[in-house]
Amino acid sequence: MEISAMTRPSILRGGVATGALAAALLCLSPAAQAQSLAVNPINVLMAPGQMATLLTVINQGQAETAVQIRAFVWSQKDGIDVLTPSDDVVASPPLTRIVPGGTQIVRLVLRKPVIGREATYRILLDQIPAAAEAGVVRVALRMSLPVFAQPTTRVAPKVSFHIERDATGSYLVALNDGAHHDAIRDLTLSTANGTALKLEDAQLPYILAGATRRWHIAPDAALASATGPFMLTASTETGVLKRLPVAFRP
Repeated sequence: MEISAMTRPSILRGGVATGALAAALLCLSPAAQAQSLAVNPINVLMAPGQMATLLTVINQGQAETAVQIRAFVWSQKDGIDVLTPSDDVVASPPLTRIVPGGTQIVRLVLRKPVIGREATYRILLDQIPAAAEAGVVRVALRMSLPVFAQPTTRVAPKVSFHIERDATGSYLVALNDGAHHDAIRDLTLSTANGTALKLEDAQLPYILAGATRRWHIAPDAALASATGPFMLTASTETGVLKRLPVAFRP
């Protein structure tokens, strides 16, 4: 799950990514109040044939809060998460008010069965801040929950790695040719003789079915002189990769 003060840019097709104004006001204001929400579960996994599930949203703040719940198809293009409004998933209620200490049950319903490949969605919960008191800025929070809906047939990720170079530098590239997402954590890369290389562009660990993710390799003398193979270690949802050889892409 991602939690933000609506300050992180993202791609919302058919929508608008907001937050820069809130961040600017927060810097200028003598006081700021952030609302407090808790959501369970924070990762939603829907089993084959499952068409509905529930979220529990709790207001842990001291004031009543309004929350908007929206569903998006979640895809990845050129290593960037893309959220596209969709009615494939219906959230009910789509808008609610929760009293302090109160709980709201949100029902998520798939409108069509998942066939062939895992379907991935993001549920955005946006707090709608109340009017602020004089001298106080209320910061709206956004929660982004991943939803993984499984098809009726058994599927698995199939991730391969390679290194490529272009005019902007060198990159470690992961390609998922499978029909299920994977999550790549604790990623390290080194030369064959054990010299560690720095991977930049930290990002969320998920690589969706059919998607590609790239990590920029910081310029380094060891990288410039190395011809491969390189050694990769990582934790994935299917196991631990230890000293996996990674070569330059021809």
